[in-house]
Amino acid sequence: EFLPENHVLAERQQAGQSLTRPELSVLISYTKAELKEELSASWLTEDAFVKQELLEAFPSQLNVRFPEAVADHQLRNEIIATQLANAMVNHMGITFVERLRQSTGSTSAAVALAYIIARDAFRLEHWWEQIESLDYKVSSETQMRMMSELMRLIRRACRWLLRNRRSELNVAANMDKFAKGIQEISSNLSNYLTGDPKEDWDNTYNQLTEEGVPKDIAETVAGAGHLYSALGIIEAQDMSGSAISRVANVYYALGDRLDLSWFGQQLNVLKPTTHWQALAREAFREDLDWQQRALTVGVLRMKNAPEDVEKRLDIWVDYHRDLIDRWTDMLSELKTTTDTEFSMYSVALRELLDLAQSTAHHAE
Repeated sequence: EFLPENHVLAERQQAGQSLTRPELSVLISYTKAELKEELSASWLTEDAFVKQELLEAFPSQLNVRFPEAVADHQLRNEIIATQLANAMVNHMGITFVERLRQSTGSTSAAVALAYIIARDAFRLEHWWEQIESLDYKVSSETQMRMMSELMRLIRRACRWLLRNRRSELNVAANMDKFAKGIQEISSNLSNYLTGDPKEDWDNTYNQLTEEGVPKDIAETVAGAGHLYSALGIIEAQDMSGSAISRVANVYYALGDRLDLSWFGQQLNVLKPTTHWQALAREAFREDLDWQQRALTVGVLRMKNAPEDVEKRLDIWVDYHRDLIDRWTDMLSELKTTTDTEFSMYSVALRELLDLAQSTAHHAE
């Protein structure tokens, strides 16, 4: 009997073994086949926007000359499901859907819908093709590293959508909502970032361009770890009514003041040893996203505060000095501890929540 791919991988990891190429090929085939069956039997293939995936399976001339025949194809549900299953496994890996199902409680169809939104909003396929076009121009290690950054971005974006848009995962509406904002933030990301995040962006960008990566690709990949925040920034824009550029400036400046980027990086490198710890790490990431968004909205809503972002933040820091000092002390302890525990991050996030709630109350 075939075991789900995550069970096989877990057993091999525990035994200190890796999968052989034939074994991996079998797992990929099984994963695609099972996922295709799930999606074809779900509501997903009847979604008007998702039906456009059908066009990708046929030559463009057939789509132009026989649009009705293509749209009414007897196997359209199976074709759409196959297209999506192949795309998710090829771009995101064999455990992508299962991991999101376990961490969010969503169905495979909901994961696929979130993937479509994230893929199109962040232009995954465009950048993937650009990276593939660098064959024999840059090293394969560099290409794999850039693809991994894009995969991480889309994976985090899908999780955000499933957590924050579970009841309204409408592709057309969300694409219209997010695509424009993401493009605006992406094109100016290096100007929004400050402190260590800006230094990280500069280092990655310079390294990639020195290796022969074109500037536009290098800019996107260098910012992939920070561009995920665009989703929260757009949400904060809706809540505050401010311009997207102003929200982005406050969001990243706050992150720099409170060292939230460093804290987020520590969450990323946490090594869970149990299933529950893995879920806890995902919850920590989501809590950090929520609290940074809430802090941003609170600062933007401050009454009788100067328009200048840094001056506004200075006033905010003075007003919440005790809570901010407590948060800073906790970060200092985390930075000097060599053997951190999951409980330490849970307590730290509770302190950040207190600061976010105090900021919200002060803005009312």
